[in-house]
Parts: sequence; structure tokens; C-alpha cells
Amino acid sequence: TLSSTPTEIATSLVTNVLLLLCALSLTAANRNRVRKWLSRMDTNQEAKSAAIISAFIGGIDPGKAIDLSRSSFRGVPFNEFIEEDLRWARKHTGRQEGDTLAAHSKPCKFGEIDAFVSHAWVDDHVMRYAALTRWAEDFRKTRGREPIIWFDKASIDQTNIEDSLKCLPVFLAGCTKLVVLAGPQYHTRLWCVVGPCHPSALDGRRSARVR
Repeated sequence: TLSSTPTEIATSLVTNVLLLLCALSLTAANRNRVRKWLSRMDTNQEAKSAAIISAFIGGIDPGKAIDLSRSSFRGVPFNEFIEEDLRWARKHTGRQEGDTLAAHSKPCKFGEIDAFVSHAWVDDHVMRYAALTRWAEDFRKTRGREPIIWFDKASIDQTNIEDSLKCLPVFLAGCTKLVVLAGPQYHTRLWCVVGPCHPSALDGRRSARVR
């Protein structure tokens, strides 16, 4: 089964401190300018907050982060996602493999994707797929339908990977829930530990750790 490392709590604390330092790095004037600009945008508060985080850690304009995220927000019905996809994508890391996975995805609006899947590619693909399958089975029992997931290589625009990565906080905010596949190497990857520290993920009702 998947399991977390003993450093989980310490890593999360360190990440929170790093995010705080990022927030403090902007002057008060700049922070106020960003907030005023976002307040005029027709989007929810979590997406606005996520856009600010993208500006802090990705250097992307908050407005561009929102627009790009909306236009490239894609989800994958879990019944079109197979274990072989994980094995193949772990072994092959080029754009062609990303395009293959992306063929399973479809455009979605904020709030239409049931889960943002956070995982480490270096963890065993069989265990990750088994854990995700258990979560999907529970979802079907309670919701009576197939879940739609946000999964990095399947959901990220393979023609604009750099900007898409900067929008990860907004993609996360646009999903209903964060699902963490906490394998042995999960907490050794920076984004893996940043994701669960996102404001929306800290709400226990919106996050789930699967092992």
C-alpha cells in the first residue's frame, strides 16, 4: 500500500513558511494593486487567491493566470484512465506521451472536475493506480457517477507546459477536491508538498489522502 514518510509534518510546516515568505516579498502597494485588480474579475474568491499564489511563485500576471487556466482547464473521466497510462507516462517523459494522455481529457469549467490528483511520478505506478481506483469506487458509491479527475500529463496543455505549470494553484482551486496519492517519495517533491498547503486543500472537507 502507499504510505507517507516520517517527515510529512515537518515538510508541510517548512512549506507553509516558504509560502509566507513569498507573500511577504511583495510590497504592500503591489499586494493592494493585485487585490484591487482581482476584485473586478468575475470569478470566485478561491480562484482569485490561487491567482495571487501563481503570481508569487510563478511570476505570472494574476489576470493571465485566470484566463489561461479557464481556457485550458481539462479533466479526464476516470473510466477512460487506465493503469497502462501511468506505467507508460512514467517510463516515457516526452511531449508525445503527454499528448497521448491528453487525448483522454475534455474541456471543463471551474467546479466541474471532482478531484485534483496530486502524486509523485517516481512512486510505483501499480500502487498509485490501485489507490486511485479505491477512491473512484467510493466516489461512484456516494455520487452514482464516474468521477472526473485533473491529472497533470493528461490535463496540462502540452504545447504550453511552462505557463500551465505556473497556473497549478488556479487549477487546484478549480477542482472540487484534492486527492493525494501519498507514496514513499511523495514528500520529496516540492510541488507535491506545496499543493496540500494551498488554502483550499487545508479545508479537510476538500482533501483526501489515499494509500
